[in-house]
Amino acid sequence: MQNKESIWADGCPKNVKEEYKLTTQELLLLAVDYVVKQYAMKNGFKVEQAMARIEYLPNIIMRKNDILYAVAVVPFVYPKYAHLNNEVRIKFVNDAKGYNAVPLFAPVGFKSIDKERAKASMALKGDLFDVLFRGFIKLNDEPNQQMLIPNNEFLRL
Repeated sequence: MQNKESIWADGCPKNVKEEYKLTTQELLLLAVDYVVKQYAMKNGFKVEQAMARIEYLPNIIMRKNDILYAVAVVPFVYPKYAHLNNEVRIKFVNDAKGYNAVPLFAPVGFKSIDKERAKASMALKGDLFDVLFRGFIKLNDEPNQQMLIPNNEFLRL
């Protein structure tokens, strides 16, 4: 169960030890968990695999209406934004085609509920976050693909 308040006082603490900062791996675990529990399962997807490992894509394989989806989940801390570099994206798309899956990108952001920590892009253990997930972007194997799109262009499957 999630705490109802942050363990951190208001504002940005000074000299925070690295052990109190959420790592990219920990953020990925939170992001994959969010997409699986708060989106996929609630929208009738059968989750066939979920793996929150930075070096592994897809992070989620899910199925709905006989369509297989391969999902690359990339966490970010507000106000920054997630992206896949072109080389990784193209390889991921080609791999997904190999097993007849629709390749999707799921950027999942975390924004501290504290305005100062949010502006400073701080992700601290024990803090509370708003989760920023607008949906998916269908990936392609073109040399370049826009990862920053208007909210109304995200797919909600």
